[in-house]
Amino acid sequence: MKLPTAKILTVIIAVLASLQARAQLVVSNPLEWLALAEGNEAINGQVKDQTDAQTRTAALQNTIAAEFTKIHEWEKKYSGYLQTVSGFASSLKASATLYEDGVRIFITLGKLKKAIGSNPQGIVATLRRPVQGLERPAARQAHGE
Repeated sequence: MKLPTAKILTVIIAVLASLQARAQLVVSNPLEWLALAEGNEAINGQVKDQTDAQTRTAALQNTIAAEFTKIHEWEKKYSGYLQTVSGFASSLKASATLYEDGVRIFITLGKLKKAIGSNPQGIVATLRRPVQGLERPAARQAHGE
């Protein structure tokens, strides 16, 4: 029984040895090694190109972010400018209204002085009677002037 077992064992060892020898032939094939090296080189070149492209994209994104920040600062300044101009316009309108009120008061004081000058009896007597030249044209016609 030992003999057939030894033959079987010898056949198995021979088959395994031939498989190992064939595997060494595949690995030591210079054309295949050259093809693998060129493939790896092409893959590494693609990876390098993609890395460079991503670096350029990141640089552009940083530039865009910086420009966006600058635009945001300008927007804040412009908004502040508009608020300042709006406040200035409101102040100018208020001062124009105050000036107009002042002119009206000055004109009224002038009329009051003229009324006092034309009636030495007092203001109340003058207010009942229209001041010469200041009454309405319809009132003059009613008095026969």
